[in-house]
Amino acid sequence: MVSCRLVPRIDLLTVGEAFEDLIFLGLERLPRVGEEVKTSAFVQTVGGGAVITGIAAARLGLPTGLVSALGEAGAARALPAAVENL
Repeated sequence: MVSCRLVPRIDLLTVGEAFEDLIFLGLERLPRVGEEVKTSAFVQTVGGGAVITGIAAARLGLPTGLVSALGEAGAARALPAAVENL
């Protein structure tokens, strides 16, 4: 007898790169080439077209999956949990 396991239905599968985005807040202006502009506020979040598209679709109620290769750096290890929590 062949056993089958149930696989959740996925209506949208996004495939692509996942990144850690650093968003700097409260900058007076964008820096010029080679110049530093300092701020005391920034946000770390998940980025990449496949990730953002999948998150938006899931928030709209579409059963969604994501395929992406991740490295071994600390940020890459945190990405799966970050996507689950969005």
